[in-house]
Amino acid sequence: MVRTGANSYLQYDFETTFGGGELSTPNFKAFGLQQKVSSWSLNNSKKTLAQLCSIEPTDYAYGKQTGSIGIDFVLSEPWMFGLLFGAPTYSAAPTPNTFTYDISSGETAVRSAMIEVGFEGETGSVTRRMEGSILNSLNISANVDDLVNCSCDFQYGKEALLTTDTVTQGSTHTDNYAKASNLTATTNFPYTFAHAELKYNGGTVAQVQSADITFTQGANLLYGLDDAQAVSSYRQLFEITGRFQASMVDHTYLDDLLAQIGKDTATTVDREQASIEMVFTNGLTSTNERTITITLSDIGIESHNVSGIEPVEPVFEEITWQAKSCVIVAENEDTAEKAGS
Repeated sequence: MVRTGANSYLQYDFETTFGGGELSTPNFKAFGLQQKVSSWSLNNSKKTLAQLCSIEPTDYAYGKQTGSIGIDFVLSEPWMFGLLFGAPTYSAAPTPNTFTYDISSGETAVRSAMIEVGFEGETGSVTRRMEGSILNSLNISANVDDLVNCSCDFQYGKEALLTTDTVTQGSTHTDNYAKASNLTATTNFPYTFAHAELKYNGGTVAQVQSADITFTQGANLLYGLDDAQAVSSYRQLFEITGRFQASMVDHTYLDDLLAQIGKDTATTVDREQASIEMVFTNGLTSTNERTITITLSDIGIESHNVSGIEPVEPVFEEITWQAKSCVIVAENEDTAEKAGS
């Protein structure tokens, strides 16, 4: 009998040390609603050996272990930002509670995770654990009449030998699946385009058709002698880029682009704009509020594109940009960075 995704589960937990597996007291999390594995690959860097007087390979050797896994989900809670920014700063006041993620401190360490995928086969179950997983990039996109979709790309360098006996949360595989299928969080809320708002330099951008943001933290795995698996990780340049498309109502964005090279009517060159803010909220207040606010500062506009200058078509302008820094504030009723199981 063919098995489907209904026979699988996906969860993750932060690691205390790189490649050390889940926390000592596991607190497994779902990435978000409607999560799925979009791609998955494991490579052992095979080396083919040949010899004189033969056209056939004579042996194989293997180098470093490298894996990658892509995960898509609908934005519904903020905890995955901890894979980019580290643990958040928690504040219980004012209501609702706030969790602040900030890269301005110049943190160079990469927060790793253990990702676990289980598959309940017809004659046997398999649990795979990707330890030392580091997030390469996270993309968040909002389009009219769509969900707020997220896509993330991980690399990992430590996966143990496959075993059908590995269990984590429960005492048996059946218990494992039951617990994983019941992963919930009080913050769970399926954000859609109707729950999103975009602000530019403090003012709300009108009639936004689409907007997206991509975090690329420049993380890499580190290998050493005496081990084919990764032993650590490090971060290089943290880049934040994005774009938005909206109705063209005036020449504000064009003026800002021209001002970056001193080619408008301004008397000074303005190489960057103040801020862009993306807000996702359920529209409620107090303890019922579920809001994620992404504030980006020191914006550089890369391009200004116009479409629709033709008969009976709406005219849109699309702005692509890059930010130097970012602060994310999540407001909800949780009291700790978590997702219960």
